[in-house]
Amino acid sequence: LNNADPMIDPETGEVEAVAVSFADISERLRREAELAESRAHLASVLEALHEAVLVFGPDGRTLSANRAAATVLRRPHAELLAGEGFLGLGRPTFRADGTPFPPEERPIRRALSSGIGRRDTIVGILDPSGPFWLQVNDQPIIDPRTGRLRAVVASFTDITERLRQEAVLAESRAHLASVFAAVHEGILVFSVDGAITSWNPAAERLLRLTGDRLRTADIFTAPGGLREDGSVMPIDEYPAVRTLRGGEAVHNVVLGLAFPEGRVWLLVNSEPIRDPESGAVRAA
Repeated sequence: LNNADPMIDPETGEVEAVAVSFADISERLRREAELAESRAHLASVLEALHEAVLVFGPDGRTLSANRAAATVLRRPHAELLAGEGFLGLGRPTFRADGTPFPPEERPIRRALSSGIGRRDTIVGILDPSGPFWLQVNDQPIIDPRTGRLRAVVASFTDITERLRQEAVLAESRAHLASVFAAVHEGILVFSVDGAITSWNPAAERLLRLTGDRLRTADIFTAPGGLREDGSVMPIDEYPAVRTLRGGEAVHNVVLGLAFPEGRVWLLVNSEPIRDPESGAVRAA
């Protein structure tokens, strides 16, 4: 880095000499090049992400936004860069329970005011095209020299479809639980290790066992089963054991159980529950 300064004769006004000063800035240029490369690399990573990322300044103005942010927030990229530090962009915003989200408690604004980041905040936004849901992480960037807030980075994903699927699954489970409770036949569900994971009231009644006893039972060590001829049924012949070990469906097996008031005979069916991808038996 060079500086040159002429030395002028005060009488003639002519240049008598030139003073030159210079400094080696090789290391500075190297660092600047590394910084530029690092910023370009970071920009490429942000653009490649499916996850949306916004960076906000201390005043709440948007400093940068990747392309995924425009897709997830359903707003043009230029509009995001002109926005302030909240994700609704003028649209009604609400919590996971459906109640309105106060502006001062929303992600980004909260991080800007407190300097504390939070993870996995659920935010709902009411858009003209319909409501959608975001899962938001926000992290403040603090200047290590001054301790002042320099920016807030927010990353977020659209979880609308996931929440819809969870609601459908919850409804399906509730429906199945109602069916379990309504049928007169006893139903037990065994995990692959032989433990009973669920049962219906009819199973408690037919087996003369409480839920606590069923919860601690193990089909691989359960004694006392009888064949139709009255002989002891080996554990390997139990319908649930045959299903769990061999993956076969077993139907119409007569199984006797001895109780103080006498023998009770059960007609047992056992069906495998398989992993939809691998086909492996997950339960019976």
